[in-house]
Formats: sequence, C-alpha cells, structure tokens
Amino acid sequence: MVFHSIDMAICNPWLEYLQDCNLLGIEKKKQMDLLHFKMRLADNLINLGRSDNIKRPRGRPTSASRHRLHLLQKRKRQRNQSRIKKPVMIT
Repeated sequence: MVFHSIDMAICNPWLEYLQDCNLLGIEKKKQMDLLHFKMRLADNLINLGRSDNIKRPRGRPTSASRHRLHLLQKRKRQRNQSRIKKPVMIT
C-alpha cells in the first residue's frame, strides 16, 4: 500500500508534466516518459542537500577556523579530564 501511494505521488506530477508539454507544443519525442521522469526525480532528490556550486576556501586556514579547532580540542580535553576518577583520601 505504501509503494502504491508513492507511485501515485510520482505519477500525478508526470501527468501534469505531459499536459504542460502539450500546452507548450513540445513534440512527443522530446517529452520524458514515466521511467525517465522517475529517474530524474530520484536524481534531484538525492542531490537536494548538496551544494557543489559553493566554492570552498583554498589555502591556509583563517584564524577563525584555527580558533574553532582550538575550542574543539579544549572541550575534548575537558571531557577526558572529567572522566578520570580522582583518588579519594580516607582518613
């Protein structure tokens, strides 16, 4: 039942796509069939969160990134020190 509802959720936009293509006068040969429509939809959903067109900085890290690294190392040291049990003096 779940797969049927997913399939219906994909087929309805494909039917709207076909209607839009007919209204725009796009030839039948240039229209996507259901399989290619599903493949393109899946590809877009997979790549939805990616941002390949954002340029990552190159070269030497800035002082801000060094400061962030220092804070992370400091937190890690504090966590490790809190795990070490201190000896208890019995008098």
